[in-house]
Amino acid sequence: MRRHSLLSIVSILALVAAPASVGLAQPTPRLADPADDVDVDEDEDWDEEDEDWDEEDEDWGEEEEEPAGGGATRPPVADPEDVSEEEPLDEPEPGDDQSLLDSAAPSSDPTRAAWTSPQSVLTLHGYLRVRGELQDNFFLDHRNTWPFSLWVPGSSEASVEGNCNGEAMEGGTGTCGRSDRLRYANMRVRLQPTLALSDDVRVHMTIDVLDNAVLGSSPDRVINGGIPAGGVDGPPIDFGSTGVSSTSSGDAFRDSIYVRRAWAEVTNRALGQLRFGRMAHEWGLGMLYNAGDNLDGDYSSEIDRIQAITRYSNLFFGASYDFAGEGVVMSPLTNLRAVPFDFTGADDIRQFSFLAAYRMGEEEQEERLANGDWVLNAGLYFLYRKQRLGSELALDRDDEVSSLDGLLVRRNARQVTPDVWVQFLWGDLRLELEAAMHIGSIRNTQRTEFRDEDRRILSGGFALQAEYRLLDEALGIYLDTGLATGDSQARGISNRENTYQQEDGNRRLTHFGFHPNYRIDLILFRNVLGNIGGVYYLRPGLSYDLVRTAFGQRVGARVDVIYSRANRTSQIREYGDRNNNNLGLELDASVYYRSEDGPGLTDGFYAAFQYGILFPLAGLKESGLGVGNAQTLRLILGVEY
Repeated sequence: MRRHSLLSIVSILALVAAPASVGLAQPTPRLADPADDVDVDEDEDWDEEDEDWDEEDEDWGEEEEEPAGGGATRPPVADPEDVSEEEPLDEPEPGDDQSLLDSAAPSSDPTRAAWTSPQSVLTLHGYLRVRGELQDNFFLDHRNTWPFSLWVPGSSEASVEGNCNGEAMEGGTGTCGRSDRLRYANMRVRLQPTLALSDDVRVHMTIDVLDNAVLGSSPDRVINGGIPAGGVDGPPIDFGSTGVSSTSSGDAFRDSIYVRRAWAEVTNRALGQLRFGRMAHEWGLGMLYNAGDNLDGDYSSEIDRIQAITRYSNLFFGASYDFAGEGVVMSPLTNLRAVPFDFTGADDIRQFSFLAAYRMGEEEQEERLANGDWVLNAGLYFLYRKQRLGSELALDRDDEVSSLDGLLVRRNARQVTPDVWVQFLWGDLRLELEAAMHIGSIRNTQRTEFRDEDRRILSGGFALQAEYRLLDEALGIYLDTGLATGDSQARGISNRENTYQQEDGNRRLTHFGFHPNYRIDLILFRNVLGNIGGVYYLRPGLSYDLVRTAFGQRVGARVDVIYSRANRTSQIREYGDRNNNNLGLELDASVYYRSEDGPGLTDGFYAAFQYGILFPLAGLKESGLGVGNAQTLRLILGVEY
């Protein structure tokens, strides 16, 4: 028995001391010390060992290729005959470090995502940004017209206790006069951690910290009648020595930390990939579904879904079931730890999606372009949704309902949305198109009552981007255009207005709007109107990089001119010239700088200074009133990682 026990202990120790079969490297042979006496036999043994290592290295290279940013790799084995202090180390190729991280980074587009990742690794991507804004006359001299009145400064013509201007005095209620400018700065920290449990299992999250928090909005001062934690007691002045974290119950609309997305990806290399959770919703150019992942983005599309995708070579096929809207969700008041549940399935929005796409891999694509060949990527995204009952009456209530009696409204809505995306690349030329349509019907558009309206939905739009680069890609020539159908019986073209309310009872709903994060300018569509809808636009532009390195450093400038025109004369307001649909001509200019501090081409410090001026045309003039130019100055400071 003792002999067997001893053998067992020795076996266990041998197993512990042996290197693992996966993920651990073989030990590196000790280099011979020049001072050591080495005989011929030892040299022959050393050469045999080198040959063995060379054979193993060849076998290692013949194995399945590790994913970019793959897990543990073998350390290099030095040949004692090749060691030289005079030989410089090899410089890394541009993008080598980035390739080690790309496979773990989350991708909003499932056809662009890497299907393998490093083993057992936690990576972090994201950015920190600070933006300063100066907005002058964004209301275009229309102080009392919606939605332009949103941009009138709050102090404009407001009476002030003790007077606003001049000498302060008791009983004074002087106004501050007509102010035209808004000045503020905001910030956001975006965290995108990815936990790769193995090559085939990953968990992604997107977390926004201080999401568009206005700088100075939460000073150390009296808040809601009390002193904030860590604050200093004193007189009720409106400025303090420090800042405090914002909370939705105190001085902000939401808490400092906002979890935007959380989803998992499980890959079976023979079958495909399964995605589930709350994830980004993006397709094509982002005209209709936009993840808002860019450094200067504000809006994003998130969706709760279970999605399956399979691929064969460069072909992708996918389908999903989406939880687009569950209506009334209940959580029993008697048990605060109870799991919330869907109170009824009758008010749910049921949604399904299907996709088919051809997208060439990045390396293959770059190789074809380098050889002078063209590349064509394309895809079709099809979305179907329906809803039988609406529950807005219950959702509008502040208290939790115990019964839906009298709180449901018949809706009977169905809609299909085909979305086509095409990308053509040839040399330094890029042409990219996205076109989509809404086709469907809705029996009742009212939120709180039933009216047998029986509307028909038929709307569509497209966005086209053309780019050509010259002078070793330093000079960029751009031409963007797009169209979104309007509605002759709707009033207003902004996303802040009721664009589906028909003035004469017309049954057709034809207004089409782009995603608000699909941006082409700095003033009119980005801010004043909120999005592109019911218009046609044309945007030529030029950019030139004074400094442009292979590692991502950029110093340059860009100029764009944006012309826009409403598609339907009757959709714009009661203006003097009813036959002129021209909305405006906008000139935008920017200078930018990006460092090469990070492993990726876009990682590092980024700074941009932008100026824009909008010249309103007849379509933005209000009857009996004038119209003024709008201007903006923007400063963007950011760090991407």
